[in-house]
Amino acid sequence: MLGLNFKGQMNLRQLTLNGKIQSRGTYDAASTPRFLKGSGTLYVQP
Repeated sequence: MLGLNFKGQMNLRQLTLNGKIQSRGTYDAASTPRFLKGSGTLYVQP
């Protein structure tokens, strides 16, 4: 479980969840509750 204990968005080049590289897009606790918690948002950019 990754805690996103911040407000706003963090930009990433790559995100791996459960051993799988995630596609470009936005990830937060609402979209991936199995892996993320907290109020922050991760944005995977190209």
